[in-house]
Amino acid sequence: MPWAEEVLASEDYLSDHLDLIEAYMDCVDQVRRKGLRTERFIAICGLHLRTFDAFGHCLRAAVSGNYSGCAMYARDLLETAFLIDYLLDEPGRPETWLRSDPDTAYKSYKPAAIREALDRRDGFKTMKRRDHYRMLSALGAHPTPSAFNLKRDATQTINFGPFKQADMVKECVQEAAKLAVVLGGRLQHYCILEFPDGELLSSRLSIVLQRMEEKYFSRGQKEG
Repeated sequence: MPWAEEVLASEDYLSDHLDLIEAYMDCVDQVRRKGLRTERFIAICGLHLRTFDAFGHCLRAAVSGNYSGCAMYARDLLETAFLIDYLLDEPGRPETWLRSDPDTAYKSYKPAAIREALDRRDGFKTMKRRDHYRMLSALGAHPTPSAFNLKRDATQTINFGPFKQADMVKECVQEAAKLAVVLGGRLQHYCILEFPDGELLSSRLSIVLQRMEEKYFSRGQKEG
């Protein structure tokens, strides 16, 4: 929509965030083109392809004034990022996950179990992963009172969309960019480990991630 395009062009950081998401999606496509048939590749590439679609839906919802939809897809991105992180942490995990039946997948790989496993690995105690997941769930994935915050028009009246809220568009893009940082880091690591040309494959993504870190994110590992 033209009004949303004006919002996105109004701030340099928004252009940088969109560039990061584009670089991530381009790298996912480059990995897809490898076309390997191993279970490990199918599991990890398949999950990254899921995020490719989710980023598209997330941004489309944002610029269309559907902020609840944006939050819903952002939660999917977050949940998938956690799962990818967990599966890549030990050899054989992607294959085991891919072969799991529905009952096993629900019990062993449900979002809470994955978050808790990652928190134990990283020594995190404050459960910021859980809080982030719950926030996006409440805003977009479940019918909750807080979800009404994304259903208010310019007069703060509860209404149906689409909405034209410049601040909300900016916040949606910022949230998507945070998720692209996490997913991009895991994808870059995967490329370098898995493919002889992995550094070349992820070179653009690597450059953009480095630039984002220098401009917008403090150095060092943070709990989250």
